[in-house]
Amino acid sequence: MLVNFPCARCGATLSAHPDCVGETIRCPVCRCPVTVPTVTAPPPVAVRLKRIGPDEEIAEEITTQAYEEARRVAMAEAKRVTLRGRAQGVVVACIGGLAGGFGATALALPSLLWIPRSSGLVTAVFGVLALMIGVTVWRLSVQTMHEEYRRRVPGIADRIRRRRWDSLRATPPPTAPPVAVG
Repeated sequence: MLVNFPCARCGATLSAHPDCVGETIRCPVCRCPVTVPTVTAPPPVAVRLKRIGPDEEIAEEITTQAYEEARRVAMAEAKRVTLRGRAQGVVVACIGGLAGGFGATALALPSLLWIPRSSGLVTAVFGVLALMIGVTVWRLSVQTMHEEYRRRVPGIADRIRRRRWDSLRATPPPTAPPVAVG
């Protein structure tokens, strides 16, 4: 690190290596001899810790309450958004179950239903496939619901927190608690 100092005659800023402290050098601007001064360390900066005041406590309480409320609201919204998919999954699964049951009955008792065995087998296979598709659709909609829930919670919590701060007519909460004042 270089030592920076002004020329006593012309005021030009000069730089020298710390090993040259105490030596006399010539100013490149005015050619006047200048002694390289000794470098003193700057005084240490006193750090005072700031106590957490009531605003920070209120901010923490409001944030906690906002996240709790946001979780409830987000789950309700996510359930509403994915309700159609869950209903479709249940309907397809029910149709598959009925078709599978009818096909199995046709295979077991073909003379009672006047249905050929091959049609009963096709109906049973269709029923099992429809049941599996219905369950898969339902499970995917539930998975989508949980993803939607996780995606919505932070935004809803932020809106609730801001609304509560506005209702208290307080300044917005600090994003990070202040630790040191210098």
